[in-house]
Amino acid sequence: MKPLLESYELEYGTDQLEIHVDAIKAGDKVLVVDDLLATGGTIEAT
Repeated sequence: MKPLLESYELEYGTDQLEIHVDAIKAGDKVLVVDDLLATGGTIEAT
């Protein structure tokens, strides 16, 4: 099964978030944990 990808730009480059299409369902609550809180680029991409 192909994962969903979301690319985003940071002040120092680009990155992407990846998740399996069947990992969550509509209405599920999800917590995104970023190991570096610098610019907010990861949370902005979600």
